Amino acid sequence: MKRTGLALLALLAFCVAACSRDPADEPAARPVPAAAVPTAAAITGFAKEGTSWPATGGDYSEQRFSPLTQIDKGNVGTLGLAWAGDLDSNRGIEATPIMVDGTLYVTSTWSRVLAFDAATGNRKWLYDPQVPRNIARTFCCDVVNRGVAVADGKVYVGTLDGRLVALDAQSGIPVWTVDTVADKSKPYSITGAPRVVKGKVLIGNGGADRGVRGYLTAYDAGTGRQAWRFWVVPKGPKAVPENEDVARAAATWPADDDSWTDVGGGTPWDAMAYDPALDLIYVGTGNGGAWKRRRPDDHTDNLYVSSIVALHADTGRVAWHYQVTPGDKWDYTATNSIILADLPIGGTPRKVLFQAPKNGFFYVLDRATGELLAADKYGAANWASHVDMTTGRPVLAPQSDFSKEDQLIYPNPNGAHDWHSMSFNPATGLAYIPAFDVPWVYSTKPGFRYFYDIGVPADELARMTAGQPAVEKGGFLRAWDVANRRLKWQVKLPSTWNGGTLTTAAGLVFQGAGDGYFSAYDAASGERLLHVFTGTSIMAAPITYSLGGKQYVAVAAGYGGSGMLSIGAAAAVKTYENNGRLLVLTPGGAEVPLPRKRDVPLGPPVVDNTGVPPLDAARTARGRELYLQCAGCHGTAGSTGMLPNLARVKALGRDGLAAILNGALEPNGMPNFGDTLSAEDVDVLYEYVSRGLHNVPGRLEWY
Repeated sequence: MKRTGLALLALLAFCVAACSRDPADEPAARPVPAAAVPTAAAITGFAKEGTSWPATGGDYSEQRFSPLTQIDKGNVGTLGLAWAGDLDSNRGIEATPIMVDGTLYVTSTWSRVLAFDAATGNRKWLYDPQVPRNIARTFCCDVVNRGVAVADGKVYVGTLDGRLVALDAQSGIPVWTVDTVADKSKPYSITGAPRVVKGKVLIGNGGADRGVRGYLTAYDAGTGRQAWRFWVVPKGPKAVPENEDVARAAATWPADDDSWTDVGGGTPWDAMAYDPALDLIYVGTGNGGAWKRRRPDDHTDNLYVSSIVALHADTGRVAWHYQVTPGDKWDYTATNSIILADLPIGGTPRKVLFQAPKNGFFYVLDRATGELLAADKYGAANWASHVDMTTGRPVLAPQSDFSKEDQLIYPNPNGAHDWHSMSFNPATGLAYIPAFDVPWVYSTKPGFRYFYDIGVPADELARMTAGQPAVEKGGFLRAWDVANRRLKWQVKLPSTWNGGTLTTAAGLVFQGAGDGYFSAYDAASGERLLHVFTGTSIMAAPITYSLGGKQYVAVAAGYGGSGMLSIGAAAAVKTYENNGRLLVLTPGGAEVPLPRKRDVPLGPPVVDNTGVPPLDAARTARGRELYLQCAGCHGTAGSTGMLPNLARVKALGRDGLAAILNGALEPNGMPNFGDTLSAEDVDVLYEYVSRGLHNVPGRLEWY
């Protein structure tokens, strides 16, 4: 994401940190026996068999559609707890579990992998890659991981510090480890789930907002040797392109300025899909780097930023590309779910892929050629009026330009749909999107401006919204008719930051939500058929599987990610402890036990400043500037952050705060800032925070 007045979104990186042991201390690689876990045949056969969940999206199509029907509209309302697994976390849980050969594999915070018996919940093993805690200062957003890949006796996981690790599926012992980071001086990270295609493990990376050059790499699944690398963006204007694909991309970048050298962004940190018949891998790429906002008159497209790119599976070379947001400067990544399906488009059967990326348009493409077949708004999007179907380009609206004055723009940097997984039901023809309509004040002015549209002065808000249609702000579950290009139904949710979706042949859609409820809906109508309170805010997508003739639904629960910036009033995490859990439900199961209720709900601190002299204007301004490094985790402008609200700083005293800033709590996840803060900085921070100036409570409605 880009720093276009988005300081707090980028500064989420400062709230997390890693562990106590160096990666060099990992067990040495060793040969291990293969477990009875899936090959490519198991993944391609999933649509018919469905008793397992062998890949992140179910199979290569990434539809997240299960053929299982034992849980149906008649009994889904009886779902209760079969078992719960402790994920040993109080941070964001984003992983889609994998279930093969009776074992559930799931990731927790800090790139840890856990294996559970899928029937009983007994934990089989835990692998901790010992990610160094201090690395979390360098990336966005939270210490999350979206899951593993499993194939031929191995479990593959990417780590926050950029390693790809192959584990023995039976024991969790590392078989091989490879460092995927091309430039150790850059703040690369991995949070996405790997995919295994034709004996190769595919993994991307994150860090575009911090200044890196994105790439996707394929490694031999057996040995970890690099097979190929797709560079998403060129190195810089003076560099020799690695191949013709990079050369073609370089022609769309500024040739007169090397400020983007090695920091062009485009990191492919999540979405992938694969078509075995076409032998094409599809990858969604990330936003451009922060350099773009320093060139307000730059109108270059910057390939392959914010694009869907089709790659030849054997070589990683580009077959075709489609750029959803040319010259992106709004953080409108195309890293969201990519789904493959065969559909009638305009009365003609087509092999298509579709995506609901951040920018608010739903795209349908011919997956063999990249031809644009449809592009329609699925949410609030005022940055562009429409997509020109002849050129394939968005037609920008006046308010898309924030170079001269601040603009209120929909969607915000999290998009109309973020990483939360979308699903597709072939029977209904509907895609189920975890969507939200929330604006952001985009700005080129330095420092923090506003959260969303909250706290904007009335006259400024009136100017920025003049002539704009009214928007019902909030979170939604939206059912999009892909072939007919329209919204079929939607459900308004109490919170904006909600879970991914799963759909089944029984005509059901499952989704967890930020308010702590896990729900099931009629896939055709949106009627809610199940509403179970878990007490844990849910972001991840559920899966379903069958063992011993019994169908289960599993979801990993725990709040965090970008959602920890500001917690809405309805979020369960505000009232209940954020204990990461793997919840597995089945018909006739037990009541879901609730986490411990907080003694005091999360919120801004209330500080008694009786007798404390006011801070002068200069030190207040400096304190505000320094606190930007803390705000993404600890709250600001009356927001509710997930981590401590710093009310205890006054009692700790200046020396206590200094000790913490110098690493006293680093083993607990608080980064060490001793190398960046002077003694004077610590004095000012203490004076600012101890007075509660960092996050003054207000009467504002948070989404």
